[in-house]
Amino acid sequence: MRIAVFGTPGSGKSTLVFSLESFFRKKGFKTGSANFDFNVKKLKFKPFFDVRKFEKSQSKMFLNFQSVKKRFDSACEGLDFVFIDLGVPLDVLLTSELPELADVFFFVLSDFSDLNVLKSLDGFLREVLGKPVVILKSKSDLKKKRTLVLTSEFSQEKPYIEVCGVDRRGFDEVYKTVFSFK
Repeated sequence: MRIAVFGTPGSGKSTLVFSLESFFRKKGFKTGSANFDFNVKKLKFKPFFDVRKFEKSQSKMFLNFQSVKKRFDSACEGLDFVFIDLGVPLDVLLTSELPELADVFFFVLSDFSDLNVLKSLDGFLREVLGKPVVILKSKSDLKKKRTLVLTSEFSQEKPYIEVCGVDRRGFDEVYKTVFSFK
């Protein structure tokens, strides 16, 4: 299963990719992390696939996307879970071929306050991408060590899971959510 992590700049995408990949590996799965962010200066993880090794810019990647995807697909062979760090704005993701890379999307935001807006965004993204989407709130609450994951269609008891990429709180629930898509 391929899980693409995308969202606002500085929201903690790389930390989540690193932590989730490590968490799933410790559960006994063959895992890997991939970088599709041309603007990242320092990655928290060592990617098994880094798009910057094949293309010099995001625009060239889109021009040669099918070739890049073929290389990526080949690199993913034998892995149970792949966590993809996508460093593209939402409009670029929605108007490109990037959704072909993943089975599930984690949309990471650094801040939000209106749960109803998020529920609408959740439905919109699932419809446009045609794949499951989990909206994560990250980083802004690290001092409190609280982060939210909106899972309106997955959890009937509550609309979110508390999770933190730093101390991995709530990752067991994220794990269960991911397996609900299989």
